[in-house]
Amino acid sequence: MSERKEKMKVFHAVPYIPARFATRWASFPDEFRLVAEVETDSLDEAFGLTQNGPAAWWLGDKVTAYVSSCRSTSVGDVFVLPNGKSYRVLDRGFVEFFGSRRG
Repeated sequence: MSERKEKMKVFHAVPYIPARFATRWASFPDEFRLVAEVETDSLDEAFGLTQNGPAAWWLGDKVTAYVSSCRSTSVGDVFVLPNGKSYRVLDRGFVEFFGSRRG
């Protein structure tokens, strides 16, 4: 029997504003909603698991969705690890941040 990984929370900014038009980061957690949890301990894998492709990502085996449909995870969205550390998605990678501080 395989060991289940802890789940990482996926928060999307609401409303979504494409990064090229945003003048500030959305305030976390006030301007976000929890859209899913993904079974992984890797930020890169969490990002990949929350991208739309041939199939809707929220229907994936490693995903517990809290929405019936959703956009892909994008720049500015947030992953929260089981240990409580928060990471904002950047155009290339991720950065740990605290609260609403631009990071």
